[in-house]
Amino acid sequence: PLFLVFFSASRTEAIPSMPLPTQNGSKHNDSIELLKKNEYAKVVELEKRLSAEDPSDLTARFLLTIAYLGSDDEKSALDQAEQVKRIDPAFAGELYGAMGRYFITKKRFHKALVYFNESLKITEDPSVIRHIASIYLSQGLLKNAREYYEKLLPTEPDYLNLSRICLAEAQYEKAIQYAKESLNNDPKSAGSYLVLGTAYLLTDKTDLAYAHFLVLKQISPEFFLTSYFLGLVKLIQKDYDN
Repeated sequence: PLFLVFFSASRTEAIPSMPLPTQNGSKHNDSIELLKKNEYAKVVELEKRLSAEDPSDLTARFLLTIAYLGSDDEKSALDQAEQVKRIDPAFAGELYGAMGRYFITKKRFHKALVYFNESLKITEDPSVIRHIASIYLSQGLLKNAREYYEKLLPTEPDYLNLSRICLAEAQYEKAIQYAKESLNNDPKSAGSYLVLGTAYLLTDKTDLAYAHFLVLKQISPEFFLTSYFLGLVKLIQKDYDN
């Protein structure tokens, strides 16, 4: 039987969001605007001066790190992160996370994973765990993705993606369980109904499969394969009536 699993990619911004501890004044506004214009050399010049004036200025460290990355000077960016680790170890975890998010915007996923894992060595940040899971999922590394999505279960569960992974791994009961949990959070989740319909179809529970595909058709009429699935269920049931 045919089944589809849709994977969602995490949304990324051109410049990683600045962590809350860095919001310490308007003196960095010019650098932030310059970053948006990719004028990295000017940012480095401004923030090196501010960092020299106040070595504990986390905003300067953050902006310098991103500007160095934008200038393809990863070594200097990493040096900033190492200095931050000595000044404020907790913030270093956020800085490594920002470096990982930067490399996601450049589609350099292996490098992003390196820095996300450095971040996790310092603190178990759910957003970093989610990014890692999303990267593995986008690359089809389902076992790895499931491992990290399961780490989020106690705090910020992503039941829908877990249900998709379990479906792809032929763990149908778990796929059904997670898809139902996803519906508890979002009763109109088209992806959850697709997983449920497919899982029931693959376990020969055709009445349940048909019922869930019908709901999917109502929720997401633009999804053109719903009619195919409904027809497939009817064919399996040997029911050729309209």
